[in-house]
Amino acid sequence: MEDYLEYDQLIAFHRNQENPKEQPESCLSFAYETFRYDKMTKQLQSKDNILRTKVFIEINEDMRHLTKVVEITRSTLPAEIRRALKDPNHTIRELASRAFIGPTFVVEGQRFLISKGIVQEISELFDDKVEKIRNNAYQCLLRLSTDREGCEGVLEAGVIEKLVDKLISEKSEKIMTLTMYLLKQLLQAEQGPLRVLQTAFISRTKNLLGSSNVEIRRLSAENLACLSFTYPGKVQIIDHDCVDSLAGLISDPDTEIRAAALLALASLSIEKPAKVELVEGQHLVKIMELLNEDDIQNRLNTIQLIANVAEHPIAKMEFMQCLDKLRDITEEDEELVRRFAEKAISVITWKP
Repeated sequence: MEDYLEYDQLIAFHRNQENPKEQPESCLSFAYETFRYDKMTKQLQSKDNILRTKVFIEINEDMRHLTKVVEITRSTLPAEIRRALKDPNHTIRELASRAFIGPTFVVEGQRFLISKGIVQEISELFDDKVEKIRNNAYQCLLRLSTDREGCEGVLEAGVIEKLVDKLISEKSEKIMTLTMYLLKQLLQAEQGPLRVLQTAFISRTKNLLGSSNVEIRRLSAENLACLSFTYPGKVQIIDHDCVDSLAGLISDPDTEIRAAALLALASLSIEKPAKVELVEGQHLVKIMELLNEDDIQNRLNTIQLIANVAEHPIAKMEFMQCLDKLRDITEEDEELVRRFAEKAISVITWKP
């Protein structure tokens, strides 16, 4: 009929016709897609560990796809995955712990983990006997705490206290580094430093400054540096006699360790007790030697450290030896370094 209508008639015909009724929801699906996760939930409730293992492998494959991550979090499946975190079977427990890494890549998934209290259950895996499961738990919370909302959520789950305990109980150096990375991220949270100061964090981190593992030494110095930018964190680090230990690292062969130690000392040396420790510990010569550092950031932190410590009368006299080097820096180095060098010179040469 429409083939014989004029254009105006055709428009009128379509305007006047009744809207078609909505089609009923299709019961057909590709590979039971619509009811897929309901079916998986029932399979995970089975006592057949072979079947459950296969299902968990499939879940982990789906967790690679962001759209499927959202589908899973909205299904009944997460309850069974949570239950499997305490399963006596190591393989199933490992697959379940790995499954919760996927949601950390999606905002909705991150909020789901925090709001449902799953963060706390994951943190309990820090004590698991299987290293791979502990690794999964850390990877999940590290990824979750990369942004502010996730970081605050992990902090509120009471994870810091467990992490500080792991600084002495964790035997694997690989997992220990993950512990310290997670602590470093949580120190960026608004209440992170205050929560850390309620634990034995400083004393235990200080003990790790002497570790034979390069990464552990570096992370220990970096974490103390992070805490040193806050009050009363700065004061408590000094009170725990960390200044001398950090000063011992400025001669470390690793550039990044020297950088972390210098950053911490440049922050701590604002306080008079830190200046006194550096003078009495006879660290001034080592500090002056670092003016020859190739790394610009290390040179900058060294100059800032000299400027801070030079307020001490004995240090002022000692640092007279490096005035020529500082003057050379004001003529040759980067602009920011030059400005700090000029400040250091003014402090050293100041007379009442």
